[in-house]
Amino acid sequence: MELISLSANPDLQTLVDRNSTRPVNVTSVEVSGGHAFRQGYLNRQISPLLEPNQDLKTFLSRLETAGTNLSTLGNVKYQLDLDQGPTLSEDLDIKATVYLEQAQKTSAWLKTITKDDVAGQYNAGTIIRNAFGGAEQVSLVASGGLAPRPFKQMAIGVETPLYQNVAFKLGGSWASKQLPWASHSQEALAATASLLVRPAVGQCELGLETGTRNVHSIKSSASDSVRLGAGQSGKTCAFARYSLDETESEAGYIVNGYKASMTAEKAFTLGSNNSLGLPADVEFTRAVARGLYAKSLDSAHNRLVVNVGGTVGALWCNGGSSIVDRFFVGDDMRQYGYQFNGTGPRDVDDAIGGDALVGANVSVYGKFPRLPLDSPLRFKLAFGGASLAVDGGSNSPFSQVLNTRPSTGGAAGVVYKTDSVDFELMYGVPLSSQPSDWGKRGFQFGVGISMR
Repeated sequence: MELISLSANPDLQTLVDRNSTRPVNVTSVEVSGGHAFRQGYLNRQISPLLEPNQDLKTFLSRLETAGTNLSTLGNVKYQLDLDQGPTLSEDLDIKATVYLEQAQKTSAWLKTITKDDVAGQYNAGTIIRNAFGGAEQVSLVASGGLAPRPFKQMAIGVETPLYQNVAFKLGGSWASKQLPWASHSQEALAATASLLVRPAVGQCELGLETGTRNVHSIKSSASDSVRLGAGQSGKTCAFARYSLDETESEAGYIVNGYKASMTAEKAFTLGSNNSLGLPADVEFTRAVARGLYAKSLDSAHNRLVVNVGGTVGALWCNGGSSIVDRFFVGDDMRQYGYQFNGTGPRDVDDAIGGDALVGANVSVYGKFPRLPLDSPLRFKLAFGGASLAVDGGSNSPFSQVLNTRPSTGGAAGVVYKTDSVDFELMYGVPLSSQPSDWGKRGFQFGVGISMR
């Protein structure tokens, strides 16, 4: 959104600062380009701007809120004609025009990924903006992968605004995947209903989820830990999520700032109170937090950038946790120098995950001296470590994971990023590992191709 002024005073900010508490008289508000919205929705956005007894600061705040709600279909610009009057005691006459620059209503994307240990993966989706004329958004996403880690999953979501920065969202998802490192397959079906709240910083989501999970196709070589979780279970939970992104990017690389995300869920059984017949067989509490901080050591040209990240997660479950809900290094975070899900507790040859996870990593991105400063090619140095622990009964899983020696690894190589291509070639080595870890010394590569 952009604020422009055609008033006689070219310095709008000075004018606003000097008259922020001055009463205003809004003579008219016009909307240009709003034909894609329902008239009732437009009226709800514009009517607060016409309320009496407001000062200039309040009016501009309401104008920004209206612009945010109307930005579903593209960029929003404001034109303000201000008549200051001869004295500051008089009302400030304002005529406002809101311009809606229509963007493409429907967008789609396709991304393919090839890695050294995966034949191929894809992620495709489409978003329909302002689907029914009230700033609704409909999204459909599908992804999948081939052997040796085949999976398929789909998700659909419908989001509609309720009030200012609050929206209501309905969603559904289905996933099916084979876990060769744990001698079984999983299938999950879920539905969610939530409220999205977008405060000044970040986004918060509060909601309910219900669905079924099925651990099936148990291999004959499967361990007792895997067989114990076989069969179908129902999960109904309340969840809360928060995320923020205050990073700055250059050519696809994060060069400064920070971002973080936190998720907590409480699954519960309903017993005789389950009048709706919801699937609710499991009871646990699960929480995970992730963060990233980036700092450029050369603010002028970003020749050298350091990224520091971390992941912390814990699962509390009475009577033992399910392999479906546990943490894995591979699913929950990437680690160089190891096979996919190659670290953490094992039962025979099965990776069984952990009830607690602590991981951290440091990456250094640098520009090559003889290449142009805007070259998408960078060198990369990476070091990371992670610990997983299973609830032993006597101590909490989180205290156990803090007393577990982490499995660490390092890597060096090159990365290349553009809007359509993401390439990485790294040589990784395990540095400090457990006897049960599956290390992988050698080259690790990934190629992603995006189309929009």
